[in-house]
Amino acid sequence: MWGKKEKHLSEQEKAQGNKGDQWDHVALASKEKLVVSLVPGKRTQENTRKLVKDFSLRVNGGQPPALMTADEYGLYPKCILETYGKEVSPEPTGKPGRPKKPYKVAPPDLLFATVCKRRERGRVVKVEIRLVFGTREALQQALQESTVSKKVNVAFIERYNGTDRHLNARKARKTYEFSKKVADHIHPVR
Repeated sequence: MWGKKEKHLSEQEKAQGNKGDQWDHVALASKEKLVVSLVPGKRTQENTRKLVKDFSLRVNGGQPPALMTADEYGLYPKCILETYGKEVSPEPTGKPGRPKKPYKVAPPDLLFATVCKRRERGRVVKVEIRLVFGTREALQQALQESTVSKKVNVAFIERYNGTDRHLNARKARKTYEFSKKVADHIHPVR
């Protein structure tokens, strides 16, 4: 079963999910420049959940790190809350009807910020920082205590991705050497 780039897939091939663009979902410890967790595959909720869960099992005994940053991918907050959130059971209201279901809330020590890059004609024209979980004060304190960066950014993961593309021809941009089979993409990263 040979694959092809995402833009060349038919609707049927897209539905199968085993062809087209594959990503490396990477969680990196910025201070050590250490890849803590890596999940290859499509950019899906399941793979995002696997990444966050695996990261939590490997770092701080399941406790959230001082600060997590990422790009604006919409599934990160949901998966982070699933993994690190504390379950709250609503009090019964005494009114008829179904009781409200338990839900998760972010613990006070959870700090997560995103970097949103606005592009025009392929160029970054504006960078916005958004605090998703935590307080501004806690964010400022975490940045002051950081030994690697004094602002919220994704520079470390971008540098890792650039180096990875440089060293692995299967991941280089605009190449004929891209992996045509999912297994061929997964094996070099494990």
